[in-house]
Amino acid sequence: MDFRIANIFTDSLAKFTGDEQKASKTTTYDLQFTLINPSNQIKATIMRKQTIQYSSPLDALIEVAKRLMDALIEVAKRLSILEQRQNMDSEEFFYQYSQGLLSDDAVFVEWANDYRHYLYLRQELDKKLKNVA
Repeated sequence: MDFRIANIFTDSLAKFTGDEQKASKTTTYDLQFTLINPSNQIKATIMRKQTIQYSSPLDALIEVAKRLMDALIEVAKRLSILEQRQNMDSEEFFYQYSQGLLSDDAVFVEWANDYRHYLYLRQELDKKLKNVA
């Protein structure tokens, strides 16, 4: 994947704090990724408009939990590959990245986004399962 950042964008980044720079770079990466691979955006739109009727609340919960687990497994696979390549677990990576101890290379921005997504999916799954208990 080829990522391009204009000089004016780079100059503007210099005016931001470290956290603001990371947020800007992450957003830019996400936008470029969506433009490069628009099928992701289309799939997300299709999924949001889909209406499914379930015969019981339990069936609905099972389907939602299954979808969350499938997404969680996919993200965990990507995280595992990054962990092996970088010889560091994702939790430690994210701590160091959040502290500004690592660069903002595209691979690190992608890893940070995947880890955030992983945490979000786990939180959503936990919420759904706690509602049952």
